[in-house]
Amino acid sequence: MTIAIDGRSASGKSTLGSLLADSNDVALIQMDDFYRVIDPQERERLTPEEGVAKYFDWQRLRDDALGPLVTGKRATYNLCDWERDALGAVATLDPRPIVVVEGVYAARRERRDMSNLIVAVHTSRSRGEARQAAPNQSPSV
Repeated sequence: MTIAIDGRSASGKSTLGSLLADSNDVALIQMDDFYRVIDPQERERLTPEEGVAKYFDWQRLRDDALGPLVTGKRATYNLCDWERDALGAVATLDPRPIVVVEGVYAARRERRDMSNLIVAVHTSRSRGEARQAAPNQSPSV
């Protein structure tokens, strides 16, 4: 089973994903690890619609993580190194009965065919902004 947890920034997606990942039955994939390396000047020129299509490397997510896990194989993929704006360390996930993909756009059409369940996490804009302003605070789910 594959579950997508989607919602706006600081809504509690990561907290919910982490709680589920505490189970030995869950392999957790975080969308932030598949952020696409794009030239900063190109990124600035993208319209919101273009940005959504290009911000994440959907093919790498499918080929390196989801594809192997849903077929019972180990997934090995490079994490996005946000500070260097490059691909960095290698992550390895063993197959589990449940695969959770957590992050903004996790339920996007590019990967819906690989989701059995979509969970939309909602929070108000003001609450999300307050969570972002206090990153050391653990948001409640």
